[in-house]
Amino acid sequence: MSHIDLSKFDATEIARLIRTHEVTASEALDWAVDAVDSRDEGVNAVWDTFPERARKEIERGLPVGPFSGVPFMIKDLGLRLEGVPTTCGSRFFADDNSKYSSELVKRYQSAGLVIFGKTATSEFGLGPSADTDLYPRTNNPWNRLRIAGGSSSGSAAAVASGTLPIVHASDGGGSIRIPAACCGVFGMKPSRGRITYAPIAESWSGMSTQHAISRTVRDNAALLDVTHGGLPGDPYFCPPPPCSFVDAAAHDPHPLLIGFHLTSADGIDPEPSIRDGVLRMVTLLEGLGHHLMETRPDFDLSEVALLYGTITASTITMMIEDRVNRLGREPRQDELLEVTRQIYSIGLRKRAVDLARTREACFTAAREIAAFTERFDVILCPTIAQLPPKHGALDMRNESLTEYMSAIFRFAPYTAPASLAGQPAMNVPVGLSSDGLPLGAHFSAAFGYEHLLYSLAGQIERAQPWVHLP
Repeated sequence: MSHIDLSKFDATEIARLIRTHEVTASEALDWAVDAVDSRDEGVNAVWDTFPERARKEIERGLPVGPFSGVPFMIKDLGLRLEGVPTTCGSRFFADDNSKYSSELVKRYQSAGLVIFGKTATSEFGLGPSADTDLYPRTNNPWNRLRIAGGSSSGSAAAVASGTLPIVHASDGGGSIRIPAACCGVFGMKPSRGRITYAPIAESWSGMSTQHAISRTVRDNAALLDVTHGGLPGDPYFCPPPPCSFVDAAAHDPHPLLIGFHLTSADGIDPEPSIRDGVLRMVTLLEGLGHHLMETRPDFDLSEVALLYGTITASTITMMIEDRVNRLGREPRQDELLEVTRQIYSIGLRKRAVDLARTREACFTAAREIAAFTERFDVILCPTIAQLPPKHGALDMRNESLTEYMSAIFRFAPYTAPASLAGQPAMNVPVGLSSDGLPLGAHFSAAFGYEHLLYSLAGQIERAQPWVHLP
């Protein structure tokens, strides 16, 4: 085994070490397996590993790509890896073995990434904490009594703990950005259609997309460079970027007009420590030459808030019914958490017109959000309104679905607009609170402008490097 401690490096640097024969792909995999054993103990970000399968891929010869030999994991929701179960965080899907690999997985493999494990998620991605009945709950690496955010809980916690430098994640309303904020790491949600969902058409009626949580901006940008692009027949189209995302991240943007707000669109204010963190970011950005203007969202999400549960219920019900048809039975009482069971029950009662009405309301809101965003180059706000709460505060075993959903919206009221509008958005770490918990700032831009966000994130990272490991 090489003497090099790979936890000190990002994926781009690990790939360079492999290319220059300073470490082998097999040694990198051995290090990653050891990191799961040592760094993930008590964090529980990683749910499953299959290193022998990964070693066979290395022995067969890896494609020559920008990440050749770099160990990698995927979130255990949505993506399919042939021959490996996708559990969706549910006992009902515990042995749901995948018969194919998703297009995004194939692109990861073509880039040379060595997939050797799965990371934790809330059940069906329905909450900001991976506390399920399938595996031990995932804990925040900064304070194990607190949640790691979600639904890409394991992805953020694995990066924050130093287990891996970059991990796949997905986001349908904040599921990349919220855990990135909770764990003090970088997370980018791309524009709708930037990454294909093939072979399925879409997820959460187009509100969900996939990408990654990472320690560094350049890793995140480089991964999007090798995975973006649609396929014929995809329901959404995103225009090609004007340059590579890595190049964008390496160069400072021109002076930007950045609108910032602290109060969410539905009138929720952040906790003082989070407010202060965003205001420190405002000061930093002004020092970098940008023009900051305080604003307030003027779009109305009240109708969407009442209707959006129809999209969630329809998607979850479709997934569960497909599984029911394969198994020939309904889920047992202990195979779904209470919140999921209630959402499934709602989905069974919804009509086609309910879904059509909800989609219409969402895309109407999307136009209003886009009009607000495009008054500025970038919009800045908090990522979450509250510091990561202790376990139990956002528990999917709650018997009151209304109470559970209200608690989520109070905790994270800022991230949904970018998902509704299909806009790119990112969490950038801004340091720690007085009690040692990560703080995050949320940036969004017009549809298709990931390159602008990467450029700004790279500039911030160079000016004020964030703490990488607890």
